[in-house]
Amino acid sequence: MLSLCSKASRLARIPRSPTRGARRFTVARRKSPPAFAVTRFTVSVLPEAEADIREAFLWYRERSLLAADGFRSEVFQAIDDLAETGGVWPRDEDGVHRRVLKRFPYTIHYELAESVVTVLAVAHHSRLPGSWQNR
Repeated sequence: MLSLCSKASRLARIPRSPTRGARRFTVARRKSPPAFAVTRFTVSVLPEAEADIREAFLWYRERSLLAADGFRSEVFQAIDDLAETGGVWPRDEDGVHRRVLKRFPYTIHYELAESVVTVLAVAHHSRLPGSWQNR
Protein backbone atom coordinates (compact mmCIF):
# COMPACT_ATOMS: atom_id res chain seq x y z
CA MET A 1 0.00 0.00 0.00
CA LEU A 2 1.35 3.44 -0.90
CA SER A 3 1.72 6.10 1.66
CA LEU A 4 -0.24 9.32 1.28
CA CYS A 5 2.94 11.36 0.67
CA SER A 6 4.19 9.17 -2.15
CA LYS A 7 0.76 9.17 -3.83
CA ALA A 8 0.56 12.98 -3.65
CA SER A 9 4.04 13.35 -5.11
CA ARG A 10 3.17 11.00 -7.98
CA LEU A 11 0.02 13.01 -8.74
CA ALA A 12 1.99 16.24 -8.76
CA ARG A 13 4.20 14.87 -11.53
CA ILE A 14 1.31 13.86 -13.80
CA PRO A 15 0.87 16.51 -16.48
CA ARG A 16 -2.67 17.83 -16.45
CA SER A 17 -4.52 18.92 -19.49
CA PRO A 18 -6.26 22.31 -19.27
CA THR A 19 -9.67 20.67 -19.50
CA ARG A 20 -9.03 17.91 -16.99
CA GLY A 21 -11.49 18.14 -14.16
CA ALA A 22 -13.48 20.83 -15.90
CA ARG A 23 -17.07 20.22 -16.76
CA ARG A 24 -17.78 19.79 -20.41
CA PHE A 25 -20.98 21.04 -21.90
CA THR A 26 -22.16 20.20 -25.34
CA VAL A 27 -23.99 22.81 -27.30
CA ALA A 28 -26.67 21.60 -29.63
CA ARG A 29 -26.20 22.83 -33.14
CA ARG A 30 -28.90 25.08 -34.41
CA LYS A 31 -30.60 24.06 -37.57
CA SER A 32 -29.94 26.39 -40.42
CA PRO A 33 -32.55 29.12 -40.78
CA PRO A 34 -35.12 28.79 -43.51
CA ALA A 35 -34.38 30.36 -46.87
CA PHE A 36 -36.96 33.05 -46.09
CA ALA A 37 -38.35 34.37 -42.83
CA VAL A 38 -42.05 34.03 -42.25
CA THR A 39 -43.52 36.46 -39.75
CA ARG A 40 -47.09 37.33 -39.12
CA PHE A 41 -46.52 40.90 -37.95
CA THR A 42 -44.21 43.82 -38.57
CA VAL A 43 -42.88 45.28 -35.31
CA SER A 44 -42.25 48.99 -34.77
CA VAL A 45 -41.05 50.57 -31.53
CA LEU A 46 -41.99 54.11 -30.54
CA PRO A 47 -39.11 56.41 -29.56
CA GLU A 48 -40.62 56.70 -26.07
CA ALA A 49 -40.45 52.91 -25.69
CA GLU A 50 -36.83 52.97 -26.87
CA ALA A 51 -36.16 55.59 -24.18
CA ASP A 52 -37.79 53.30 -21.58
CA ILE A 53 -35.48 50.45 -22.61
CA ARG A 54 -32.42 52.69 -22.58
CA GLU A 55 -33.27 54.08 -19.12
CA ALA A 56 -33.79 50.63 -17.63
CA PHE A 57 -30.62 49.30 -19.27
CA LEU A 58 -28.57 52.16 -17.82
CA TRP A 59 -30.08 51.60 -14.38
CA TYR A 60 -29.10 47.92 -14.48
CA ARG A 61 -25.65 48.74 -15.91
CA GLU A 62 -24.86 50.96 -12.91
CA ARG A 63 -25.44 47.97 -10.68
CA SER A 64 -24.29 44.98 -12.75
CA LEU A 65 -23.08 44.52 -16.30
CA LEU A 66 -24.39 40.97 -16.25
CA ALA A 67 -27.88 42.10 -15.23
CA ALA A 68 -27.84 44.86 -17.86
CA ASP A 69 -26.90 42.40 -20.57
CA GLY A 70 -29.58 39.97 -19.38
CA PHE A 71 -32.21 42.71 -19.43
CA ARG A 72 -31.24 43.85 -22.91
CA SER A 73 -31.26 40.28 -24.24
CA GLU A 74 -34.63 39.46 -22.73
CA VAL A 75 -36.40 42.64 -23.81
CA PHE A 76 -35.04 42.43 -27.37
CA GLN A 77 -35.97 38.76 -27.63
CA ALA A 78 -39.48 39.48 -26.34
CA ILE A 79 -39.93 42.30 -28.88
CA ASP A 80 -38.60 40.09 -31.68
CA ASP A 81 -41.02 37.33 -30.63
CA LEU A 82 -43.94 39.74 -31.04
CA ALA A 83 -43.48 39.39 -34.82
CA GLU A 84 -44.89 35.88 -34.52
CA THR A 85 -46.82 35.84 -31.23
CA GLY A 86 -48.23 39.37 -31.09
CA GLY A 87 -51.83 38.23 -31.03
CA VAL A 88 -51.59 35.72 -28.19
CA TRP A 89 -50.84 38.05 -25.27
CA PRO A 90 -53.74 39.42 -23.19
CA ARG A 91 -55.35 42.82 -23.76
CA ASP A 92 -56.55 45.36 -21.24
CA GLU A 93 -59.86 47.22 -21.43
CA ASP A 94 -58.35 49.75 -23.87
CA GLY A 95 -57.29 47.02 -26.29
CA VAL A 96 -53.57 47.37 -25.51
CA HIS A 97 -51.72 44.06 -25.34
CA ARG A 98 -49.16 43.37 -22.65
CA ARG A 99 -46.23 40.96 -22.58
CA VAL A 100 -44.62 40.44 -19.15
CA LEU A 101 -40.90 39.70 -19.09
CA LYS A 102 -39.89 36.52 -17.25
CA ARG A 103 -36.80 37.61 -15.31
CA PHE A 104 -37.28 41.35 -14.92
CA PRO A 105 -40.18 43.40 -13.46
CA TYR A 106 -41.13 44.99 -16.78
CA THR A 107 -44.07 44.72 -19.14
CA ILE A 108 -44.06 45.47 -22.86
CA HIS A 109 -47.25 47.32 -23.81
CA TYR A 110 -48.15 47.25 -27.49
CA GLU A 111 -50.97 47.77 -29.95
CA LEU A 112 -51.88 45.38 -32.70
CA ALA A 113 -53.43 46.84 -35.84
CA GLU A 114 -53.87 44.52 -38.83
CA SER A 115 -50.33 43.21 -39.42
CA VAL A 116 -48.38 45.84 -37.43
CA VAL A 117 -47.30 45.55 -33.79
CA THR A 118 -46.46 48.96 -32.30
CA VAL A 119 -44.57 48.84 -29.01
CA LEU A 120 -45.88 51.74 -26.91
CA ALA A 121 -43.91 51.33 -23.69
CA VAL A 122 -41.65 49.09 -21.66
CA ALA A 123 -42.91 49.88 -18.17
CA HIS A 124 -41.60 48.88 -14.75
CA HIS A 125 -44.14 47.16 -12.51
CA SER A 126 -43.50 49.49 -9.55
CA ARG A 127 -43.90 52.74 -11.44
CA LEU A 128 -47.15 54.61 -11.69
CA PRO A 129 -49.51 52.44 -13.70
CA GLY A 130 -50.76 54.13 -16.82
CA SER A 131 -48.04 56.77 -16.87
CA TRP A 132 -47.30 55.73 -20.44
CA GLN A 133 -50.93 55.69 -21.67
CA ASN A 134 -50.85 59.13 -23.32
CA ARG A 135 -48.48 57.77 -26.00
